[in-house]
Amino acid sequence: MKRKFLCFTTITMTFLLLVSCSKAPSYREDVKCAALSRAVRDNVQGSANFSEYEEEEVSFLFSDLSFCDDYSLIYSSPTADISEIGVFHCPDEESAKEFLEIVTSYIEDQKVNQRAFISSYAPRELEKLDHAEVRRYGTYVIYVMLDDEERALTFDAIENALKK
Repeated sequence: MKRKFLCFTTITMTFLLLVSCSKAPSYREDVKCAALSRAVRDNVQGSANFSEYEEEEVSFLFSDLSFCDDYSLIYSSPTADISEIGVFHCPDEESAKEFLEIVTSYIEDQKVNQRAFISSYAPRELEKLDHAEVRRYGTYVIYVMLDDEERALTFDAIENALKK
């Protein structure tokens, strides 16, 4: 009897744990990417010196934007600062998952291909490159190339702006 009870309890607890862990947070889908960029700029020192990438530049960096229906990429204008934030919205979660891979590949390529160049003119910026991060929030894909504190504040601001 004790074994049956123990087995039943173990199965029940495992099921409850799996159910509670599988619930993904729910995010809004109606926030414009430019509005999110503006919201996160407040967390970045020197954000007054940020510029928006032009459409041709974004198309050059991300050759397949067919997964996105909105985006905003901003970068620090001073040449000795590699700070960069990309906010992309996809029409559905499946597209967002696929585009997450594209953005992750972009960041990994930057880490490999831009390292020598950045170390030649702004070696202190390598930490931003090394700790660049990509996250997905529902139908949004976000990447940041910022220092540790600004990166954490930026992701907090994005999560707060997208919470339902």
